[in-house]
Amino acid sequence: MAVVGWEVARKVRHCVCCLISKRAGRPSTCSTVSGARHSHPPPAVQDTRCAVWWVIRNAEKYGFDTERLVLTGRFAGGHLSLITGMLSGTAGLDNRCPESKGGNGTDRALASTPDLNVAAIVNWAGITDVNDLISGPNAVGYAITWLGGQPNSEANARQVSPLTWVREDLPPILTLHGNRDQVVPYDHAVRLHEALDEANVPNQLHTIQGREHFVDFTAEDMKTAHKVIDAFLLKHLN
Repeated sequence: MAVVGWEVARKVRHCVCCLISKRAGRPSTCSTVSGARHSHPPPAVQDTRCAVWWVIRNAEKYGFDTERLVLTGRFAGGHLSLITGMLSGTAGLDNRCPESKGGNGTDRALASTPDLNVAAIVNWAGITDVNDLISGPNAVGYAITWLGGQPNSEANARQVSPLTWVREDLPPILTLHGNRDQVVPYDHAVRLHEALDEANVPNQLHTIQGREHFVDFTAEDMKTAHKVIDAFLLKHLN
């Protein structure tokens, strides 16, 4: 599933894709969801979680292979991929997700909120500590706009920070990040993977040496990155 990001310029239709490993022998499958100009947390996270729940609960109908469901995204999409796959069901952000269409065409809420299980997460330079970007020396405008002006912004930022939800039962996580990134500090990737190591979560940090944000990656960088992704998924998607 490809996740886009926090904000879009106007209401658009985003392509939400189930990225199935090449080993599965079937094409990627897409559905669409809508995004508003400013989708603040927690609704932005809720929307992404609900999209994944829709895929899982409609897997049999559409032939999705939920054993090979991988979340991926770049920048803010990387953050949403991480938090969507790492968040515990106990966080209470899934209670607005429709379980299925009722006989009268209305959505029924999920009867329970179990953990959402995906096969792996591929994170391209995603934010892992939201509080770090709304206050202090690393504060940046896009994060402050997204969350900083809200009541309880610090608590909300902590709730939607992937670092908050590191624990041993997470799916394998791969991060690709330039070590000169000025948009999302490289330290976000380092801290995440140190925490994942401590929790014994299968993970890999692929550092693109000398590069800034992912838009600075060369064609050769991207070629190498995709080889790393293929190897990671082949290793962890059985």
